[in-house]
Amino acid sequence: MFVNPYKDCFDKKPLRCTFHTHAGTGPGTCGAYEIDDVLPLYKELGYDSLCLSNHNLYTDPAEYEKKHGILLFPGYEYTKWEHMVCLGTDKVLVPHPETYAPLEDPVPPFQAAVDGCNADGGFPIVCHPNWPVEWAVSREFLDRVRRFRAIEAHNGQCGSNAWDHVLSQGRLIWGVGSDDFHRWWHLALAWNVVYADRDKASIMEALKKGAFYASTGLVLQSLTLDSDKISIDVLNPNNYRDEFNYKFFGAGGRLLKEVNE
Repeated sequence: MFVNPYKDCFDKKPLRCTFHTHAGTGPGTCGAYEIDDVLPLYKELGYDSLCLSNHNLYTDPAEYEKKHGILLFPGYEYTKWEHMVCLGTDKVLVPHPETYAPLEDPVPPFQAAVDGCNADGGFPIVCHPNWPVEWAVSREFLDRVRRFRAIEAHNGQCGSNAWDHVLSQGRLIWGVGSDDFHRWWHLALAWNVVYADRDKASIMEALKKGAFYASTGLVLQSLTLDSDKISIDVLNPNNYRDEFNYKFFGAGGRLLKEVNE
């Protein structure tokens, strides 16, 4: 069975969103810059929504959302050796949050955080699977953890190998893009284009349906599914047509088709 999450999406004005941002935790920390300095940068770049996802810390976004006119999701970044953005929850579920030290068995507490986020109607995202080393989030870990909804396919580096690993098991997991903002040079490395109305409930619904795509600049014009044929069309970041190399991958990372046009 084939499912096209983009069906009937292209009549909506897409939203630009990021869900992995650090700010407001003080000098010398991951979120060293003030929230009031960071949010205007995203707004100037046309972002509609983001999440202040600080490490093992919930940052209440209410006052900043009202002040800056940008939609702010509640959330935090679960941080041990493995990281996860718990998008859409204000409940921090991390054992010994004062230390990032690895746990003897990291799966049970990570799973508890996944389930807690889902229970709040949220969207748990496994972070940067290839940082600080390739397969930092191991295959065994991904095999054991269940019910997370997405994985960062791009976060400064590509994580598509880990995404492919779970997809190849027949698990419906979405791929997101993040800049994982810590410092100015991280700004807008990758983001998500979401087909939703401009409110948090609609964005969350679209994320869960997969009505979005991760991008570092390319603009998706269309994606159609006709029987067993997939057709796709994209534009250059400046909205003009260019020559592109399209690659279609299947289970196990197998290249199914490559098209140049």
